[in-house]
Amino acid sequence: MKIFVFNGPKAINGFFTFIFAFIILYFGFFSEIKAVTVSSEPMKTTYLAIIIDDFGNDTDGTKEFMYMDAPFTGAVMPSMPHSYEEGKQLYENNKDVILHLPMEPVNGKRSWLPDKAILSQSTEDEAKEVVHFGLDEIRYCVGINNHMGSKVMEDEKLLRAVLEVAKEKNLVFVDSGTTNKSKARDIGEEMGITVLQRDIFLDGTKDVSKIEKNLKKAANIAMKKGYAVAIGHVGQEGGKATASAIKNTMPYFEENNVQLITISELIKIIQEGLI
Repeated sequence: MKIFVFNGPKAINGFFTFIFAFIILYFGFFSEIKAVTVSSEPMKTTYLAIIIDDFGNDTDGTKEFMYMDAPFTGAVMPSMPHSYEEGKQLYENNKDVILHLPMEPVNGKRSWLPDKAILSQSTEDEAKEVVHFGLDEIRYCVGINNHMGSKVMEDEKLLRAVLEVAKEKNLVFVDSGTTNKSKARDIGEEMGITVLQRDIFLDGTKDVSKIEKNLKKAANIAMKKGYAVAIGHVGQEGGKATASAIKNTMPYFEENNVQLITISELIKIIQEGLI
């Protein structure tokens, strides 16, 4: 039987030096293997659908978005001076077009809405008439989202009337999320139509850096759940600033494998079970 004897301080120091070197080599080796393994795995593609509201007024940022290479969905307000022309131009530039449907908010003025809008006192037939009017004026629509509308989005009868038209026309409905009491998703599930929910507003500011931060937040949401829906604006709520922020954030999307897509592309991906 061999007995190991540590012969003084030098032996003890040597022993601890040996143990320390072993730990460094062990963990260094396996961390290197782990790093190689992680880097060799392909990054999963996730999807971000950006909707730009308030087209129809030839306002700030309209031209920048019209000629933007990145895919997005343009939400066009009806009864505006350039509603038809801008809807047509978006379509011809290979962007998705949706109807930005004016609805009464809980807090707001009637003057904020065009003449053809869904109000809390509207009948169901009147609500359908407003939707049909907008779709007839702004052709090429693949969907609908609400402009303001927190009061109507909480009204089951009026919202059901809107979604009945969406189902009839095979259109997606995007809930802009102006109220947390919206009944859109529940009614949509009951009726068997697709209702998407806005995850984040991008702007409401002309500060490009703030919009870029919100775009990165949208990308991070997409990376967590497979996709995200973000809403920005032309005009005083965003415009050129939002267009610039999207261009500036493209490298971040590419680095994180976040693919910008239109609403119709997102619906197809969801229906095919690719997310």
